[in-house]
Amino acid sequence: MLDLIIFEVEKRSLSVLAAEVIEIVRVVAVTELAGCEAPFVGVINYRGTVVPVARLNPDTSPRPSDHMLIMGQDSYASMCLVVDRVLAFTTADEVLALTDVNKGGFQSLKLTPELARVGNTLVPLLKLEVLLAQTPDLPLSLPMQETPASAFNAS
Repeated sequence: MLDLIIFEVEKRSLSVLAAEVIEIVRVVAVTELAGCEAPFVGVINYRGTVVPVARLNPDTSPRPSDHMLIMGQDSYASMCLVVDRVLAFTTADEVLALTDVNKGGFQSLKLTPELARVGNTLVPLLKLEVLLAQTPDLPLSLPMQETPASAFNAS
């Protein structure tokens, strides 16, 4: 049995292992980087460390009500995942492998090979190692444009 954090993106429930989340914070300003490919949109400064930011709905701007899951291992932040809202902290009854990870058309499903069963519900399980494998070599030498939190759309 694994401890999970279940969250919502575009009205779809997804999950991550609780052990891979260092902190949950309200959305902060993201420094956008030209040339980043979805789902990565830029970087944040997390306690003095430059951390890549992924957004599973890259066509929408973060809202002040959104949350950021700071993910990593051993208190070292590896990445940040922007989510609409955190729904629950729970325990998975079991984890099942997916045979066709691209079925369903939702972009995040290609980022996870597993589903977590919580009661009678199956929830896609995003794993840090799979997300990090998608992390681009960030062009940190390019000019960065910071988007202030006040510029986020409130919808």
